[in-house]
Amino acid sequence: MKGYFWPKKPMGKWSTVLGLVFIVVALLKFSFIKIRVPVPVPTPGVALIGIAAFIVSVISLVKDKERSILLILPVLVGLVIILWTIGEIAYPH
Repeated sequence: MKGYFWPKKPMGKWSTVLGLVFIVVALLKFSFIKIRVPVPVPTPGVALIGIAAFIVSVISLVKDKERSILLILPVLVGLVIILWTIGEIAYPH
């Protein structure tokens, strides 16, 4: 099986773009530097972008049999969000 960097099918491209958008928006929203960029997206909205990327990525992996390096990024992001949410529900502060 030959792997490639960027997905070839539209579903894979969408999931990769959504994953990258999630990472950029999350870094802007949760940056720890003094110059903060106000992002008008609430935190659950940022998480929904990541979950949407995860769902589209899994569909692309299963349905289109898409195999690219960047397609793994949304899967990892979605798994982290899901595990984080389960942890917050199971052990609230």
